[in-house]
Amino acid sequence: MLLTAKDAEIDHGHPLQVRGKGRIPLDAMHGFLLGNNKLLWRIEVKGDVHRWPDFNREFAIEVRPEAPVRAEGDEA
Repeated sequence: MLLTAKDAEIDHGHPLQVRGKGRIPLDAMHGFLLGNNKLLWRIEVKGDVHRWPDFNREFAIEVRPEAPVRAEGDEA
């Protein structure tokens, strides 16, 4: 997913806030950490601001396995 905010104006002293939605494919593996093995998910933010240094930031996100769906009558 790519979300862009071209020609965005940012007021001095205030951060740029952009909201967006993305979907993780249903068959994608959830994140995990087990011994020497790990699978981590992240969101990468890149900015190219006129007359300012470019910036790149990464933010870790937690992707959990889907909760099992209980059939009616199943006990917890």
